[in-house]
Amino acid sequence: MATPLGDILEQAVRRHGISDEVLAARILTATADILKQLIGPDASQFAKAESFRHGEVRVSVRSGVVGVELRRLESEILGRLRRAVPGVRLERLQIRQTT
Repeated sequence: MATPLGDILEQAVRRHGISDEVLAARILTATADILKQLIGPDASQFAKAESFRHGEVRVSVRSGVVGVELRRLESEILGRLRRAVPGVRLERLQIRQTT
């Protein structure tokens, strides 16, 4: 019987010690998708999910208006992220204004 590709990939990820990086990439991709859904593709261009560490997703914004909107939607964003990536401790969304 053939081994499912997902199992092979999971084993390779563990063997190479990159589980944390793969998880962070999944979370950042899900965050970008959720931002597009909630604030639209035009506004989401001004926000970038940058990192995930210790339960915190860090998002940089190049627009004060987008930053305010993301802060307002923080609980909704985190709720959707928890559903998109179950079993992961997601506690905080840090919004950081950049130039």
